[in-house]
Amino acid sequence: MIQLPAEQLLAELDEVKLATLPAYADPMEHVREELRRIALLIELRGLIMKKQGRIDESNRFRGLLLREGELDALIKQAAVGPEEPPEDTDEITRKRSAFASMTRRISLREAATLWAVREGAGGCRMPLLEVCKRFSLDRFSYHILVLALAPEVDLNFQRMFSYLLNDVTRKRPTVHLALELLSSDDTDRRAGRRAFAADAPAILYNLVHLEPAKGGLETSLLLREFKMPERMVQWLLGTAELAPAMRRYARIETSEPVFDDLVFDARGQVRVAALGEYMRRLHRVGADHRTPLVILTGDEGVGKRTVAGRLAACMETDLLVVDLAGTAIPLHMRDVAFRDMAREARLHQTSLCLSGFDSDLVKTGVIPALPYLFTIARMVPGVAVICSANDDIGLNGAGEGFATRMRLEVPEAFGRLELWQRLLLLTGAPVGEEVDLRGFSLKYGFTAGALERVLISSHEEAIVRSGDADAPIEAQDLDSASRVQLGQGLSGVATRVRRTATWDDVILPEDIVETLQEIIRHARFRNQVFHDWGFERKMTSGKGLSALFSGPPGTGKTMVAGVIAAELEMDLYRVDLSQVVSKYVGETEKNLATVFQSAAGNQFIILFDEADSLFAKRTEVKSSVDRYANLEVNYLLQKMEDYSGICILTTNFEKSIDDAFKRRINFRIDFPFPEPEDRERLWRVHIPSEAPVEGQIELEWLSEKYELSGGNIKNAVLRAAFRAAENGRPICTEDFEYAAERESRELGKLVQGVGW
Repeated sequence: MIQLPAEQLLAELDEVKLATLPAYADPMEHVREELRRIALLIELRGLIMKKQGRIDESNRFRGLLLREGELDALIKQAAVGPEEPPEDTDEITRKRSAFASMTRRISLREAATLWAVREGAGGCRMPLLEVCKRFSLDRFSYHILVLALAPEVDLNFQRMFSYLLNDVTRKRPTVHLALELLSSDDTDRRAGRRAFAADAPAILYNLVHLEPAKGGLETSLLLREFKMPERMVQWLLGTAELAPAMRRYARIETSEPVFDDLVFDARGQVRVAALGEYMRRLHRVGADHRTPLVILTGDEGVGKRTVAGRLAACMETDLLVVDLAGTAIPLHMRDVAFRDMAREARLHQTSLCLSGFDSDLVKTGVIPALPYLFTIARMVPGVAVICSANDDIGLNGAGEGFATRMRLEVPEAFGRLELWQRLLLLTGAPVGEEVDLRGFSLKYGFTAGALERVLISSHEEAIVRSGDADAPIEAQDLDSASRVQLGQGLSGVATRVRRTATWDDVILPEDIVETLQEIIRHARFRNQVFHDWGFERKMTSGKGLSALFSGPPGTGKTMVAGVIAAELEMDLYRVDLSQVVSKYVGETEKNLATVFQSAAGNQFIILFDEADSLFAKRTEVKSSVDRYANLEVNYLLQKMEDYSGICILTTNFEKSIDDAFKRRINFRIDFPFPEPEDRERLWRVHIPSEAPVEGQIELEWLSEKYELSGGNIKNAVLRAAFRAAENGRPICTEDFEYAAERESRELGKLVQGVGW
């Protein structure tokens, strides 16, 4: 650990002496004294160079060209090496004494400032010393910082550097100049040159930048200029906020080192608490360990960033959270930007959380590969955490030091009640006495993040509904807010189906209606049967509810799916096949994974309309096309086996469905083509009570004559209504017959002559 001269003085001097010394009252005061000391060092160097004959004041073109004979002197010096330095003049001796005296005075004031801050007796931050400690800089690197800072604060230093470098085009210090100013012998020069290596703290953390050679040509390290980035200038002048360039994708969060209020599954609860205790032990040991690395995976909103914050608190640090997807940094700037993140973590003494890692973002070039992120993560104090919604993230390339990975899971149905209760206490939202929290916790499988949004939104719904800022949340508010939250992950791959039909609109044989009622019973009591009655332990897979509706077009398959959803008070989402199916290998499976992942644990029904296009029978592999088509079916088989939600498939061609799918489906219902008496009921159901009807409609005769399905009858009723409206009269039997006859012909059916 680097010990500063001020810290040594703080330990040596008594408090009476420290109290009498003038402390710095502003960071800029400390910076200006250091710049005056550097100016004195530059003046001293100029005097020595003049004494050595290396500066000729009479040369009008000094810094632009070599005078006659000057080249010979340079060649001689290169051949024989540097001469013995001449004896100091009185002026040089005075300047050396003044420099040593100023150095001592600055160190004493630094010690007094450290004491004053510690005792609460005044003083201020000294960012130069903070950086020196937090990045373990030696004294040479400390002076490099001051040299790089000087021309950014005072433009006069640019002219000083040009003078010493004998080059009017050079406005910033070079490596050679730093070695000349700060080294007393070859040993110092070797050590000083090491301070500019790629892995030296000042370079690694972008405290200073080695400027590229002009024209892009490779040049000697000694000729390279070094410059301080504006972010470091602002910090050293006293600005302690997060770097402005990072604020759009990063933030600093503060947490408490407690885990009792977090709710996960039983195994996750124990593991998270154990990780926290391990971080406490590491912190007690001190800084003699590599930064521990923790990878957290789990669904969005499950609490990964919350756990990261608690682990950071166990190391007694805040947490710098970086949204990887939001960085969007061009490739040529990426290395600098990510090392800036590590620098920012050290400046603020925070742990680091790289949130939202996704291998797809790596493939598309949005973010760097995982091994590189591991390298950045190991550069910070405290603990480093990488968060991902997917499990395709391993520890290869994690390097030396502690590294682990764990997945965070939302608790099962009955464990979610505790999660609801904890978040209600956290948000402070009032809840009505009649609200069945247990029922809602069983009904909706929200993650903690999603549930917090639901509770906040439902409280706002209660205020809007009642006009009272203190209105308690009622069941209708929770239900409304929950429905808004549901299905958000299905955007682009599924669309919500409006449920307008009721059981009165369902015209089916009694045995089919009874089977539909059985589906509803299965959905309503599945939690009780699986959890309360212990059937979950017996069913290792296939705990979901699936139904296959087959039958001719227009027989009501999709409509019945909507009726079931309405009866269960659930939303129905139809999978958009145009967005799911892709010609590119693997894309269809990826889109289907999005569907099942978004639906898992949430209270809505997935509807695969025209399911035979996805769940088709596997065929003998005769080409690569057959092989990849079978891969899609195999993938769907696995997802259906693992899916624990409600899924309805409809098809006009049941024979096209793969037999393995049929085995995994709980209910298979064949919707028959309606008989004449059913068709008559369908005609009656589809005629609204408000519609003007002329006389007695011959619905029995229409049902006997025209063999139409329910969907076609609905179209015919609407067609007849528009015909009557055009003629300015009520709907009559003639309109219905006209519409039925047109529907039949469009279906390619033979129709007897018009009339009854």
